Amino acid sequence: MGPYAMRLGIPSYLIHGTNKPLGVGMRVTHGCIRMLNEDITRLFPRVPVGTQVRLINEPFKLGWTEEGTLFVQNYPSLEESEDTPASRITNALDVVSVAVKGKKYPVDYAKLRAQVENPSGIPESLLLVKAPIDIPIVEKPNTLYDWLELHEALYSQLETTLVEDDV
Repeated sequence: MGPYAMRLGIPSYLIHGTNKPLGVGMRVTHGCIRMLNEDITRLFPRVPVGTQVRLINEPFKLGWTEEGTLFVQNYPSLEESEDTPASRITNALDVVSVAVKGKKYPVDYAKLRAQVENPSGIPESLLLVKAPIDIPIVEKPNTLYDWLELHEALYSQLETTLVEDDV
């Protein structure tokens, strides 16, 4: 179980360290929240007994760093979730569009798509930084996935640099 465990107000639910790091952030036990041992070791002495804990099911998250880089973090949906691959991608595009609205921020849509299709729980920058390549000729897209393929070909390969006004 790891060096520390914090009991929650739900019987037999704990926040605890683990020697199985692949289980961190995943739904692998009967309600426990696993943390890396080094993280729980830093957290445990800072949290007084009785601290309120809220469990939030939000598998797709965005966040800006102080330096102005947009990161995405995505976890697999829960089994009982009614979302579909298409709805997850549509949601991701909507959330990112709102986050960058009014900013000259070059989004790497290929990374976004990869995060949505293969959620790892590991935060990844959405800053577009790949070198340019020849852009293939693509027929008019018929489906959302075809459209995303087109965006990947166009956006993930453009060279870009940030200037002070962009962040």
